[in-house]
Amino acid sequence: MSKLLIKNFDKMKAFGKWLLAIGIIGCITLPGYSQELLRIRGVIIASDSTNMDYCNLLLYDQDSTLVTGTTCYNGVLDIAYNKTGDYYLVITSLGYRDLSIPIALKTSVDLGLITMEVTSYTLNDVTVTSRLPKIGYAQGKAEVQVSNTSLAHLPTIKDILGRAPGVRSDDNGISVIGRGIPEIYIDGKRVNSFSEVEMLQPNEIISFDVDKNPSARYAADVTSVIRIKTKRGAFEGISTQLYNTSIFSRKYSDIAGLRANFSKGKFRGYLGYDYNDLSNKDYIDSYEYNYLQSGVIRNTESSINIYDRRDHQLMIGAGYRFSPKHDLSLQYHLAVSEKESNNRGEQTIHQDDAIQNKFTITDTGEDKSNSNILSVAYVFSPSDNHKLSFWGDGIFYNTTVSQTIFEDSHILENDDQILYYNKGKSNAQTLKLEYEWGVNDNVQFLFGVRYGRSESDIVSKIGYQSTTGDYQTDNAISDDNYAGYIQFTHDLEAIGYRIGLRNESSVYNAKANGEVIKDDTDSKWFPSVSLYSNNLSKIFEFSVSYTSKITRPTFGQLNPARQYLNNLSYKIGNPSLKATINHNATIDVTLWENLNIYASYDYYKNPILLSGVQDTDKPGIIIFTPINIDKSEEWDIGVSYNKEWNWFGLSVDAGVTFPNVKIPFMGSVLKRKTESYYFQVSTDFTITKNTFLSLNYNYQSKSIDLMTNFTASQDLSASLTQYFFKRKLSINLSVNDILRKSYSDWFDKYGYVEAGQYNNMDSRNIRLTLRYNFNNYKNVYRRKSNYDQELNRLR
Repeated sequence: MSKLLIKNFDKMKAFGKWLLAIGIIGCITLPGYSQELLRIRGVIIASDSTNMDYCNLLLYDQDSTLVTGTTCYNGVLDIAYNKTGDYYLVITSLGYRDLSIPIALKTSVDLGLITMEVTSYTLNDVTVTSRLPKIGYAQGKAEVQVSNTSLAHLPTIKDILGRAPGVRSDDNGISVIGRGIPEIYIDGKRVNSFSEVEMLQPNEIISFDVDKNPSARYAADVTSVIRIKTKRGAFEGISTQLYNTSIFSRKYSDIAGLRANFSKGKFRGYLGYDYNDLSNKDYIDSYEYNYLQSGVIRNTESSINIYDRRDHQLMIGAGYRFSPKHDLSLQYHLAVSEKESNNRGEQTIHQDDAIQNKFTITDTGEDKSNSNILSVAYVFSPSDNHKLSFWGDGIFYNTTVSQTIFEDSHILENDDQILYYNKGKSNAQTLKLEYEWGVNDNVQFLFGVRYGRSESDIVSKIGYQSTTGDYQTDNAISDDNYAGYIQFTHDLEAIGYRIGLRNESSVYNAKANGEVIKDDTDSKWFPSVSLYSNNLSKIFEFSVSYTSKITRPTFGQLNPARQYLNNLSYKIGNPSLKATINHNATIDVTLWENLNIYASYDYYKNPILLSGVQDTDKPGIIIFTPINIDKSEEWDIGVSYNKEWNWFGLSVDAGVTFPNVKIPFMGSVLKRKTESYYFQVSTDFTITKNTFLSLNYNYQSKSIDLMTNFTASQDLSASLTQYFFKRKLSINLSVNDILRKSYSDWFDKYGYVEAGQYNNMDSRNIRLTLRYNFNNYKNVYRRKSNYDQELNRLR
């Protein structure tokens, strides 16, 4: 630790002085901006006495000029302005009558309870209530309303997130096209494991937004962000939900769980438990071609892979608001997983078109893991203009993998048995402190510091029955990361801008069997700039942004331990990997509020790819290892459109990607410039007030990701939801991957090696989900919600 402090002291001291200087300049040059903000507060409820999920709040002067506005969640009305006078407040929400309230603003005003009246229309003798628009755009972000829209009737949180423009969901989780795996926040708290997201149920979600160009406020390796707002702690009372999902595919799977939410006075709490019993059966054909000077070795394998996995997830959270100024929350997450594999394959080895050997390979194994995550958050708000937030996380992860692989030779009788064992312990701790200063309703400063430390110790063993060439390694990796950032936001009448600067300094150390193989220190700056419109007009909004990001190698990519693949190849990490630097520029335009067009350019320095290279000592063996190439480029152009027509909703998302990358192959260079296309269309039907049908289709043309070629894929799914007993019981029937085309085949070319895989995955399934809600939240007047400081300012 002393070495770490010495290496970073000068850099962090200089950065601290820089932050202090900016703060002093802001205090000196902006005192004229700072005026006391007057608040208009209250609680907005529907005619059934439940809090309104979503409203627009617009404040007009006596000349009918809009002076400020914001949005309201959970019925909490909180709007600020810095000038006294006579105004009138207009509250709007689709499906409800507009409400206008005159206000004499001399001091802060408390309006108490405000009731909105429902409007409806008749269609073929069926009364249908209007729905909120699902998707909007502001400052380059897609804002997706879930509560009171057709999205709330989808079966899972992944289905909901996958409906956002540019977001794709599959068995591996969530990704943003062109921006990779997003960092996800739930109610302002960063998610440490995607399983936390999967535990959310659709009826818990109010809304979420997708930010493809996160500012310097976020870590330098975060290229996209999804922020989810839920109903936790929003109402007073107790609510409990039980649910079960039966999955019918090649093998039967089941998911069961419960949710409980409690809120009373200053205390709020929630409990979640999931049990997953998942099984699948996949058919995979793979090949590896090794081009030697003496000839070509062709290694092909057809395998049947069967996996059975049992997961337990427990989530416990509690919060206490000591006063309007102090709020404390705690969360504990336990995840336990056991996975059993039983794979069988037929391998054939050719050399110069002649069969050299054939094997029957059986691979049985067990993978056990458990993680414990403890999180704490504290918020101090001394006034409406100031907010100090603290977050701390502790993560402890253990994993054990054991495999027994038997190679039964049919020709040369060189049978072998391989025993593979891997045991790892990892832990991480993060501390983050952030200060927000709202100089006035249009000017905001943000200061933050963060420290994180990650450690991993992995022991790997490979034992061969036929030889004495056993392999064992003990790898220890540690990474310390310091970060500091500042952000300035200024919203003018028609436009606004946001400028941020972040510094990250890290010290990385890796040891293999006690020997230091990498000891590296770096410090880099990451600027971000955004210019955007603020309610410029109803037919035109825009944003332009630039961000600089970094992708550091993962521990798995750096770990030099061997991982058995087959008798002619293995996988190994590369401790010499460099981080990838990304520069992104994006322009985003919204027309008529529901048509969005964007274009972005990405430049990558030192991108990482998984290459296949020949073993120096045994050229007939292929080593798959990550390496850096010099650079790559990518252009993305996309368009999305969404519209609601009473009982019918339509969302369309399409785009094209132009890559530019050079890959060395067979002594020359392959230039990859072939464009790829994607297309998604979603339709939602309100059949009756308790019956909802959704259809979704995704298409991805053949595409290129660095050296990997992917074939075209498409995914067609359908979902039908029916409610009973005043919506206490819901039954959802969904059919996924109807065409069984959602998985692409892939092919690699690098150096003197080709590899590829044809996939026939267990992806087509029918899901039957039952949910039953016990008790309902009771409405209560709350002067301040958990989202007080997160409400959007006038745009």
